[in-house]
Amino acid sequence: MSLLRASAFLLAGLIFLPAAFASALATETNTSSVEFLFVDRTVPDADVLLSGLVRPMRVVWLDPTRDPFTQIATELEAASEPVAGLHILSHGAPGALYLGNNWVNEYAWRSRSSATRRIAGALAADAVVLLYACQVGADPLGQKFVNLIRESLKATVFASTMDVGASAQAGDWSFAPESLLAFTAEARDAYHHLLSADRRLP
Repeated sequence: MSLLRASAFLLAGLIFLPAAFASALATETNTSSVEFLFVDRTVPDADVLLSGLVRPMRVVWLDPTRDPFTQIATELEAASEPVAGLHILSHGAPGALYLGNNWVNEYAWRSRSSATRRIAGALAADAVVLLYACQVGADPLGQKFVNLIRESLKATVFASTMDVGASAQAGDWSFAPESLLAFTAEARDAYHHLLSADRRLP
């Protein structure tokens, strides 16, 4: 990735934390790669986005009665090959991601180190992680949280510093390269919500 291109994503509100610049983008052209999309059940009208998947990927709805880390780890470990792309569609806030039935922040992530090691072990060496959620990487708190995810999963992580979702509500989808996004432009344009939630933060 050129310096100019990387700068463009930073200006668009991207937290881009590379494990390997070139290898992360190599997954774009590997159509046989296994990718997973985990969807939080609290995301409104998620089917609008799911109707426009850019390429085949395994869609898993997070079960609010189960531990989300364990569910993600179990699903990834069942894949027949290392997972090249981990996508999570949920809600966000600076330094926090809503998974299952709770907000996950730095403390919660660190407390699940056993499960996150399992997730890391199921990912390919050049895996990318995309967090479709509002403002997860915003502010120093968010930057620290996304750095923790990158370090623990040993993957390239894309998370937004701004709102993600409907442009009519000042949201966008520019937190990651277009070619890595899971949803078509048409599906994104048809989605009329922001990926944030009015819940009490941790």
